[in-house]
Amino acid sequence: MGDKLANPILVSRPAMLAHHIERFGLRVDVDFTVVNPEHGERFRDYLYTYRMMALERITPQ
Repeated sequence: MGDKLANPILVSRPAMLAHHIERFGLRVDVDFTVVNPEHGERFRDYLYTYRMMALERITPQ
């Protein structure tokens, strides 16, 4: 990670990553960025679409 060849972005709830971050000695916003999908502006829209697709009520188009 020290080479700074890329800036990894993880889409996850921070609590779900906490164990792995500590285990590997990583630093949020230094070694990578975390995007919490629950705090995104369109999270509810995405969740609704995902659930409708899971129920096969709508198609990906």
